[in-house]
Amino acid sequence: LTFDGPSPFDGVFTGHTSGVYVLAISSDGSTLYSGSGDDTVRKIQTSDMTQVGSNFTGHVNDVFSLTLSSSPS
Repeated sequence: LTFDGPSPFDGVFTGHTSGVYVLAISSDGSTLYSGSGDDTVRKIQTSDMTQVGSNFTGHVNDVFSLTLSSSPS
C-alpha cells in the first residue's frame, strides 16, 4: 500500500487472539478485512480503525486468504 501523507494504518491492531495472516482492503479504501489464526475475519472501518460488527466466525482453520468483489452500482 502507498499513501499520500501519513499512513492511516499506524498503530497496533487489537482483537484477534492469534496472528493475522492476510489483509484485504476495499476498492474505495473505506474498509479493511483481516484474517487470522484464530479462525475469524474482522471488518475494520479505516476512517477511525474501529471494528464494524462482530467477527466473521465458523471457519474450521486459520484464515489465510481473502477475496473481495465489488457489486455493480
